[in-house]
Amino acid sequence: MKPSTYLEAALVALRNANRPMSSREISAFIQDSVDFSMSGKTPWKTINARISAEILDHGVNSVFIRVDDGRFGLREWPDVVEHKALRRKINPVNETIAVIPRSRFLDFLKPRQGSEFFDIDYVQVFKESQGMPRVEAEETEEYVQLIPLFFVRRSDQFLTYKRTKRLPEKRLHGTRSINFGGHLQVEDFPTLFASDPDVVQQSLQRELREELEFTPDEKTVEFFGAIHETTNMFGRQHVGLVFEVRSQSAVDVNSGEPGFLTSLEFFSKADITAKKDEFDDWTFLVLDECVG
Repeated sequence: MKPSTYLEAALVALRNANRPMSSREISAFIQDSVDFSMSGKTPWKTINARISAEILDHGVNSVFIRVDDGRFGLREWPDVVEHKALRRKINPVNETIAVIPRSRFLDFLKPRQGSEFFDIDYVQVFKESQGMPRVEAEETEEYVQLIPLFFVRRSDQFLTYKRTKRLPEKRLHGTRSINFGGHLQVEDFPTLFASDPDVVQQSLQRELREELEFTPDEKTVEFFGAIHETTNMFGRQHVGLVFEVRSQSAVDVNSGEPGFLTSLEFFSKADITAKKDEFDDWTFLVLDECVG
Protein backbone atom coordinates (compact mmCIF):
# COMPACT_ATOMS: atom_id res chain seq x y z
CA MET A 1 0.00 0.00 0.00
CA LYS A 2 1.30 3.45 -0.92
CA PRO A 3 2.21 5.41 2.26
CA SER A 4 0.17 8.54 2.87
CA THR A 5 2.09 10.06 5.79
CA TYR A 6 5.70 10.66 6.75
CA LEU A 7 5.46 8.01 9.48
CA GLU A 8 4.13 5.41 7.05
CA ALA A 9 6.87 6.27 4.56
CA ALA A 10 9.53 6.02 7.28
CA LEU A 11 8.14 2.62 8.32
CA VAL A 12 8.40 1.36 4.73
CA ALA A 13 11.93 2.73 4.42
CA LEU A 14 13.17 1.07 7.62
CA ARG A 15 11.55 -2.26 6.79
CA ASN A 16 13.02 -2.27 3.29
CA ALA A 17 16.47 -1.19 4.46
CA ASN A 18 16.32 -3.60 7.41
CA ARG A 19 18.83 -1.55 9.40
CA PRO A 20 18.80 1.49 11.71
CA MET A 21 19.05 4.84 9.96
CA SER A 22 19.27 8.51 10.80
CA SER A 23 16.43 10.80 9.74
CA ARG A 24 18.60 12.05 6.87
CA GLU A 25 19.20 8.47 5.71
CA ILE A 26 15.49 7.69 5.99
CA SER A 27 14.69 10.80 3.98
CA ALA A 28 17.19 9.83 1.25
CA PHE A 29 15.86 6.26 1.16
CA ILE A 30 12.28 7.50 0.79
CA GLN A 31 13.30 9.83 -2.02
CA ASP A 32 15.09 7.02 -3.89
CA SER A 33 12.95 3.97 -3.16
CA VAL A 34 9.54 4.80 -1.68
CA ASP A 35 6.47 6.02 -3.54
CA PHE A 36 5.93 9.06 -1.35
CA SER A 37 6.35 12.74 -2.13
CA MET A 38 8.12 14.83 0.50
CA SER A 39 7.92 18.61 0.52
CA GLY A 40 10.02 21.37 2.01
CA LYS A 41 13.75 21.99 2.11
CA THR A 42 14.45 19.83 5.17
CA PRO A 43 12.18 16.76 5.08
CA TRP A 44 14.55 14.88 7.41
CA LYS A 45 13.66 17.34 10.17
CA THR A 46 9.99 16.54 9.68
CA ILE A 47 10.77 12.82 9.79
CA ASN A 48 12.85 13.23 12.96
CA ALA A 49 10.09 15.25 14.65
CA ARG A 50 7.34 12.80 13.64
CA ILE A 51 9.21 9.68 14.78
CA SER A 52 10.34 11.35 18.03
CA ALA A 53 6.76 12.40 18.79
CA GLU A 54 5.49 8.92 17.96
CA ILE A 55 7.98 7.33 20.37
CA LEU A 56 7.19 9.90 23.08
CA ASP A 57 3.41 9.47 22.73
CA HIS A 58 3.30 5.66 22.51
CA GLY A 59 6.40 4.51 24.37
CA VAL A 60 6.88 0.73 24.17
CA ASN A 61 3.78 0.50 21.96
CA SER A 62 5.40 2.56 19.21
CA VAL A 63 6.51 0.62 16.12
CA PHE A 64 9.63 2.81 16.10
CA ILE A 65 12.55 2.70 18.50
CA ARG A 66 15.52 5.01 19.05
CA VAL A 67 18.70 2.93 18.84
CA ASP A 68 21.17 5.81 19.25
CA ASP A 69 21.22 9.60 19.27
CA GLY A 70 19.55 10.59 16.00
CA ARG A 71 19.13 6.99 14.75
CA PHE A 72 15.93 5.00 14.55
CA GLY A 73 14.91 1.41 14.03
CA LEU A 74 11.82 -0.79 14.41
CA ARG A 75 10.73 -2.37 17.66
CA GLU A 76 9.79 -5.54 15.80
CA TRP A 77 13.44 -6.28 15.01
CA PRO A 78 14.96 -9.04 17.18
CA ASP A 79 17.56 -8.09 19.79
CA VAL A 80 17.05 -4.37 19.22
CA VAL A 81 18.11 -2.26 22.23
CA GLU A 82 16.40 1.04 22.98
CA HIS A 83 18.54 4.11 23.54
CA LYS A 84 17.24 6.64 26.03
CA ALA A 85 17.81 10.15 24.69
CA LEU A 86 19.19 12.67 27.17
CA ARG A 87 16.58 15.20 28.12
CA ARG A 88 17.54 18.68 27.05
CA LYS A 89 16.84 21.46 29.52
CA ILE A 90 15.09 24.52 28.15
CA ASN A 91 15.76 27.85 29.79
CA PRO A 92 17.29 26.56 33.03
CA VAL A 93 17.34 29.28 35.63
CA ASN A 94 21.14 29.56 35.66
CA GLU A 95 21.29 30.75 32.04
CA THR A 96 21.63 34.34 30.95
CA ILE A 97 18.49 35.83 29.43
CA ALA A 98 17.68 39.09 27.65
CA VAL A 99 16.28 41.90 29.81
CA ILE A 100 15.83 45.65 29.54
CA PRO A 101 15.87 48.16 32.43
CA ARG A 102 12.27 48.79 33.42
CA SER A 103 12.80 52.55 33.65
CA ARG A 104 13.86 52.63 29.99
CA PHE A 105 11.36 50.01 28.83
CA LEU A 106 8.36 52.06 29.95
CA ASP A 107 9.41 54.82 27.54
CA PHE A 108 8.70 52.49 24.61
CA LEU A 109 5.18 51.43 25.58
CA LYS A 110 2.30 53.03 23.67
CA PRO A 111 -1.11 51.87 24.95
CA ARG A 112 -3.72 50.87 22.41
CA GLN A 113 -7.09 52.42 23.11
CA GLY A 114 -9.60 49.89 24.43
CA SER A 115 -7.00 47.11 24.43
CA GLU A 116 -4.67 45.32 26.82
CA PHE A 117 -2.00 45.37 24.11
CA PHE A 118 0.72 47.97 23.55
CA ASP A 119 2.51 49.18 20.46
CA ILE A 120 6.28 49.17 20.80
CA ASP A 121 9.45 49.57 18.75
CA TYR A 122 10.67 46.05 19.45
CA VAL A 123 13.87 46.48 17.40
CA GLN A 124 14.88 49.37 19.66
CA VAL A 125 13.99 47.29 22.71
CA PHE A 126 16.36 44.57 21.56
CA LYS A 127 19.04 47.15 20.85
CA GLU A 128 18.91 48.45 24.42
CA SER A 129 18.54 45.08 26.13
CA GLN A 130 21.28 43.29 28.05
CA GLY A 131 22.00 39.90 29.57
CA MET A 132 21.17 38.90 33.14
CA PRO A 133 21.21 35.53 34.96
CA ARG A 134 17.62 34.36 35.03
CA VAL A 135 17.76 33.55 38.73
CA GLU A 136 18.54 37.23 39.36
CA ALA A 137 15.93 38.52 36.92
CA GLU A 138 13.21 36.52 38.68
CA GLU A 139 13.98 38.34 41.95
CA THR A 140 13.62 41.93 40.72
CA GLU A 141 11.15 44.23 39.02
CA GLU A 142 13.88 46.66 38.01
CA TYR A 143 14.33 44.74 34.74
CA VAL A 144 11.80 43.38 32.26
CA GLN A 145 12.42 39.96 30.68
CA LEU A 146 11.90 39.74 26.90
CA ILE A 147 9.61 36.91 25.75
CA PRO A 148 9.17 36.62 21.95
CA LEU A 149 5.93 34.76 21.23
CA PHE A 150 4.48 33.48 17.96
CA PHE A 151 0.90 32.46 17.27
CA VAL A 152 -0.05 30.65 14.07
CA ARG A 153 -3.31 31.57 12.38
CA ARG A 154 -5.25 30.12 9.46
CA SER A 155 -8.30 32.28 8.83
CA ASP A 156 -10.29 31.87 12.08
CA GLN A 157 -8.27 28.87 13.30
CA PHE A 158 -5.36 29.06 15.77
CA LEU A 159 -2.64 26.48 16.33
CA THR A 160 -2.69 25.19 19.91
CA TYR A 161 -0.34 22.92 21.85
CA LYS A 162 0.04 21.26 25.21
CA ARG A 163 3.10 21.67 27.45
CA THR A 164 4.70 18.49 28.79
CA LYS A 165 6.21 17.81 32.22
CA ARG A 166 9.70 18.12 30.75
CA LEU A 167 9.51 21.90 30.87
CA PRO A 168 11.27 23.40 33.91
CA GLU A 169 8.33 25.59 35.01
CA LYS A 170 6.05 23.24 36.96
CA ARG A 171 3.25 25.80 36.97
CA LEU A 172 2.94 25.33 33.18
CA HIS A 173 2.85 21.53 33.10
CA GLY A 174 -0.19 20.27 31.21
CA THR A 175 -1.42 23.71 30.22
CA ARG A 176 -2.34 24.63 26.66
CA SER A 177 -1.55 27.79 24.71
CA ILE A 178 -1.54 29.36 21.27
CA ASN A 179 1.69 31.27 21.96
CA PHE A 180 4.96 29.55 21.02
CA GLY A 181 8.26 30.87 22.37
CA GLY A 182 9.98 31.77 25.61
CA HIS A 183 12.90 33.55 27.22
CA LEU A 184 15.75 34.65 24.99
CA GLN A 185 19.04 33.13 26.07
CA VAL A 186 21.83 35.58 25.33
CA GLU A 187 24.38 32.95 24.33
CA ASP A 188 22.01 31.66 21.67
CA PHE A 189 20.97 35.07 20.33
CA PRO A 190 23.95 37.41 20.33
CA THR A 191 22.76 39.17 17.17
CA LEU A 192 19.54 40.33 18.79
CA PHE A 193 21.35 43.20 20.41
CA ALA A 194 21.89 45.00 17.12
CA SER A 195 20.26 48.03 15.53
CA ASP A 196 19.79 46.42 12.10
CA PRO A 197 16.10 45.40 11.76
CA ASP A 198 17.02 42.69 9.25
CA VAL A 199 19.43 41.09 11.72
CA VAL A 200 16.76 41.12 14.41
CA GLN A 201 14.22 39.60 12.02
CA GLN A 202 16.63 36.83 11.07
CA SER A 203 17.25 36.00 14.72
CA LEU A 204 13.53 35.93 15.46
CA GLN A 205 12.92 33.67 12.47
CA ARG A 206 15.52 31.32 13.91
CA GLU A 207 13.69 31.36 17.24
CA LEU A 208 10.48 30.42 15.44
CA ARG A 209 12.20 27.57 13.58
CA GLU A 210 13.31 26.15 16.94
CA GLU A 211 9.66 25.92 17.96
CA LEU A 212 7.85 24.92 14.76
CA GLU A 213 8.52 23.28 11.41
CA PHE A 214 6.54 24.44 8.38
CA THR A 215 6.39 22.08 5.39
CA PRO A 216 6.64 23.62 2.87
CA ASP A 217 8.28 26.60 4.57
CA GLU A 218 5.70 29.14 3.40
CA LYS A 219 4.48 31.68 5.94
CA THR A 220 4.39 35.37 6.77
CA VAL A 221 5.47 36.81 10.12
CA GLU A 222 4.39 40.24 11.35
CA PHE A 223 4.74 41.99 14.69
CA PHE A 224 1.38 41.96 16.46
CA GLY A 225 1.99 43.92 19.66
CA ALA A 226 3.25 43.71 23.22
CA ILE A 227 1.67 42.18 26.32
CA HIS A 228 2.77 43.79 29.57
CA GLU A 229 0.63 43.52 32.68
CA THR A 230 1.21 45.59 35.81
CA THR A 231 -1.34 44.03 38.17
CA ASN A 232 1.03 41.36 39.44
CA MET A 233 4.76 40.73 39.85
CA PHE A 234 4.94 38.20 37.01
CA GLY A 235 3.36 40.66 34.62
CA ARG A 236 5.67 43.48 35.63
CA GLN A 237 8.71 41.23 35.18
CA HIS A 238 7.91 40.14 31.63
CA VAL A 239 6.91 41.52 28.24
CA GLY A 240 5.42 39.27 25.59
CA LEU A 241 6.54 40.50 22.16
CA VAL A 242 3.87 38.85 20.03
CA PHE A 243 4.22 37.98 16.35
CA GLU A 244 1.45 36.71 14.09
CA VAL A 245 2.39 33.85 11.77
CA ARG A 246 0.05 33.29 8.80
CA SER A 247 0.05 29.99 6.91
CA GLN A 248 -2.25 28.25 4.46
CA SER A 249 -4.07 24.98 5.08
CA ALA A 250 -1.73 23.21 2.64
CA VAL A 251 1.23 23.91 4.95
CA ASP A 252 2.01 21.13 7.42
CA VAL A 253 3.02 22.46 10.86
CA ASN A 254 4.83 20.31 13.42
CA SER A 255 6.52 20.82 16.75
CA GLY A 256 10.26 21.33 16.60
CA GLU A 257 10.36 20.22 20.25
CA PRO A 258 7.96 17.23 20.41
CA GLY A 259 9.28 16.28 23.84
CA PHE A 260 8.20 19.62 25.26
CA LEU A 261 5.28 20.78 23.10
CA THR A 262 2.75 18.16 22.02
CA SER A 263 -0.82 17.70 20.76
CA LEU A 264 -0.68 20.37 18.05
CA GLU A 265 -4.19 21.12 16.77
CA PHE A 266 -5.94 24.02 15.05
CA PHE A 267 -8.98 25.34 16.95
CA SER A 268 -11.35 28.26 16.54
CA LYS A 269 -11.76 30.86 19.29
CA ALA A 270 -15.04 29.17 20.26
CA ASP A 271 -13.26 25.80 20.57
CA ILE A 272 -10.58 27.32 22.78
CA THR A 273 -13.06 29.25 24.92
CA ALA A 274 -14.97 26.03 25.52
CA LYS A 275 -11.77 24.62 27.05
CA LYS A 276 -10.87 27.83 28.88
CA ASP A 277 -9.58 26.15 32.02
CA GLU A 278 -6.92 24.33 29.98
CA PHE A 279 -5.36 27.47 28.47
CA ASP A 280 -3.06 30.15 29.87
CA ASP A 281 -4.15 33.77 30.31
CA TRP A 282 -2.02 35.18 27.50
CA THR A 283 -3.89 32.97 25.03
CA PHE A 284 -7.06 34.93 25.63
CA LEU A 285 -5.34 38.31 25.51
CA VAL A 286 -4.16 37.44 21.99
CA LEU A 287 -7.52 35.97 20.94
CA ASP A 288 -9.42 39.01 22.13
CA GLU A 289 -7.08 41.28 20.21
CA CYS A 290 -7.46 39.15 17.06
CA VAL A 291 -11.19 38.62 16.98
CA GLY A 292 -12.53 40.59 19.90
